[in-house]
Amino acid sequence: MTTKCPECGSTQVSWFCSTHNKSDVIDGRLRMHDVGVNFVLGCDECSETVQVVSGDKIAESMTRELAASQPV
Repeated sequence: MTTKCPECGSTQVSWFCSTHNKSDVIDGRLRMHDVGVNFVLGCDECSETVQVVSGDKIAESMTRELAASQPV
């Protein structure tokens, strides 16, 4: 995982979550399946976007970690 900004070299980076429209449906008529989530790692110093990960990838990773931590 990246912990340093490629633009300014700062190590002050933070994750935040954003939503986006995954379909051609106009805003105001969206349903749950039309909305997606991205997790964005951004630089606190220069506002550069360092990394973007889809919510689906985060959910898959968390599910694998949870399954690995469960006793058999």
